[in-house]
Amino acid sequence: AATPRAGASKPTTPREAVAAVVAALGMGAKPAADEEDCAVYRLQFFYNEKVKRLEFEVEWGGDQPAAGAVKPGGASAARGLRRGDRIVEIGGKKTSGRGREELLPALKERPLLLKVERSSEAASGEESHLELSLPFPKSSGDGPGVEIAWRGELPVAVSVAEQGKAWAAGMLSDDAILRVDGEDVAESSKAALEEALQKAKEVTIWRRPLGVDLLAPWHP
Repeated sequence: AATPRAGASKPTTPREAVAAVVAALGMGAKPAADEEDCAVYRLQFFYNEKVKRLEFEVEWGGDQPAAGAVKPGGASAARGLRRGDRIVEIGGKKTSGRGREELLPALKERPLLLKVERSSEAASGEESHLELSLPFPKSSGDGPGVEIAWRGELPVAVSVAEQGKAWAAGMLSDDAILRVDGEDVAESSKAALEEALQKAKEVTIWRRPLGVDLLAPWHP
């Protein structure tokens, strides 16, 4: 039998006695890695009328559907969708508690906005963030629709206009802008960055996970 530690208070109930033995034997439950070591990020993917097929499979088990196999080179792969992304909203309709019969027709609508949540392992000793490369759609003249301000050492999308180029690419408010077409922009002026975004083909951003202070300064 396990010997209580010196100075430890004696258990007064059967439940406390069992807990004392479990603690003495080192049998306490360990925290789940996916709860402590993973961060959850929100992403969105826009499909206009030109997209005929989403080109990914949907897994319908559980409370919410999730992305299954994603066709390489397809419309969803090009937008950055990954297998395992939990689909939380389809065309403005929350998916929680809704079944395939109700949600499948919504996936066929165009234009379509999907909102998903992605779990990603948090980097040890670093501020959690997700790096995403967003392909900017071609446009006949519409601007990127982003209001920019510096927070710490990086420019940030303070607001993202719905239906603008940045919104269609998947940029969200409070994303930090790291690179435009492969060029670092931390040292750029606001005017130079706005001009670069006007012509951008790809923008690399950092995104913070859900549940943290999105307004905190960035210090890469």
